[in-house]
Amino acid sequence: MLRKILILVLALAPMSALAQEPGQLTQPRLLGTRAELEEQLAQLEGMAASRAYSDRLRRQAEEEAALLARRLEEGDFRVGDRVVLTVPGEGLVADTLQVVAGPAIVFPQIGAIELRGVLRAELQDHLTEELGRYIRDPDIRQADVLVGIGFVGAVSTQGIHYVPAEASLGDALRIPGLASNAKVEDVEILRGGMVIWDKEAVREAVQDFRSLDQLSLQAGDAVRVPQRADRSWLTWITVTASLITSITIIARVF
Repeated sequence: MLRKILILVLALAPMSALAQEPGQLTQPRLLGTRAELEEQLAQLEGMAASRAYSDRLRRQAEEEAALLARRLEEGDFRVGDRVVLTVPGEGLVADTLQVVAGPAIVFPQIGAIELRGVLRAELQDHLTEELGRYIRDPDIRQADVLVGIGFVGAVSTQGIHYVPAEASLGDALRIPGLASNAKVEDVEILRGGMVIWDKEAVREAVQDFRSLDQLSLQAGDAVRVPQRADRSWLTWITVTASLITSITIIARVF
């Protein structure tokens, strides 16, 4: 139901700007591979340099390209991320591992395995190679990433919530729950107090069912949901009555 409401509200907003401009941007899979992200980065850099696009789109492309370039250099993992990992028969993991400074994850029997420069889509292959130094032919069945995203504003439960990296932004908003006065069409995403995805870009992302990974979100980013003005029916009736009275007085004077 919440997804339907989100789509209905956002459908009232302008359609994706990319659909109105030349050169539709190719989106990677829910968890983008290095090759896909490099291709998207090249497209974004081309858009940012092209006069065929609006100033807003060129600026948005430049900002998104900067996020992608940083991902490709530093990798996706930040302190606070969680990795749900299953290695049958080895007893290496009982539940979920948390990413620590490094960034790295620590196996009690083995020690730390570094994750710097590793993309989420590369995690399973990376861990298979690294664990292979200690155990023979590790069979990693599951390597899912949960990203610690902050939700603030008009949500039912504010604070950090752990969201699967491949989840859509619309689904992510269901985790903390939206307050009844949430202004979903004006949601923004911040990093270090600065807006990295403005309300227009967020509307487009929800319409396109873009995942957290496709938006290059990382642990510590915050989703800000503004609230609508809190005016009761009594307030509206009072204001309307006052306006009618004023108009009547003015009409009598003139």
